[in-house]
Amino acid sequence: MLPAAGEAGTEREAGFAGHGGTGRTNGWPDRADAGGEAGTEGEGTSPDGDAAPLPVFLPERTYYVVQHGVFSSPEGAAAAADLLRDSGYAGAVEDDGKLAVYAGMAPGRDEALVIARRLEAKRLDVYIKPVVLPALDAASGGWPGAGDALAHAAESRLLMDLVLDVTIECLKGPETGLPEDRWRELREAHRNWTERALAAEAGSAPESDVRAVNRAVASAMAALERYAKEPAEAYMWQVQTALLEHLIAQKQMAVSLSASAQPGSRTAEPAGISA
Repeated sequence: MLPAAGEAGTEREAGFAGHGGTGRTNGWPDRADAGGEAGTEGEGTSPDGDAAPLPVFLPERTYYVVQHGVFSSPEGAAAAADLLRDSGYAGAVEDDGKLAVYAGMAPGRDEALVIARRLEAKRLDVYIKPVVLPALDAASGGWPGAGDALAHAAESRLLMDLVLDVTIECLKGPETGLPEDRWRELREAHRNWTERALAAEAGSAPESDVRAVNRAVASAMAALERYAKEPAEAYMWQVQTALLEHLIAQKQMAVSLSASAQPGSRTAEPAGISA
């Protein structure tokens, strides 16, 4: 069984032995719903016909991770994540003062429970806890182009939220592949995202953070493309790994924005685990 969400993990061998509560409704979200969840307005048109500024505000968002444990050494955490991936599951390490190994994530607790039960069936010891991405304001960035970095973060969250919903739906059912309309939607969203990804990488001060976000998105889309051609569950777990890496990169970007805040400007609360 899963330990309570508040229990601390301990260093141990990553063995093969989860449980949750309420979350969002199931089913494929439409594009409007996904956009609303991301909390971005997108690009509009000004009265003179020019493109309106990109969104410069990101609302707080809570996700639910399936955690495998907390380790005392980088080597132990890396070995546990490697074992998860080598066994065909998701695995990622976050070092935010504690070396946490994650085995999956979901937009709500109910969906996280789906992942946890799949892993529990393989005797993997896991538990569910919420992780908060804080609200961000471009005014809190202390470098030129902070608004561009924030817009890129917003678009990346929106795209990866769509990807996250797809992985949950596929992991809940038989390996039937992606519906063609869903795969077209994801490809179109990825094309739109790509147009600004390289510009954000070149023009933002937290370049390493942006690159980490871009790498995670690229990995997720590559695994999704493989799944679309051959609907094997292993590819969905690869997407889950990329989603976890994206979550970790977004948290680090939030830290960078806050660390460079102008005196007197609004700063984001540090990203982390909610109460």
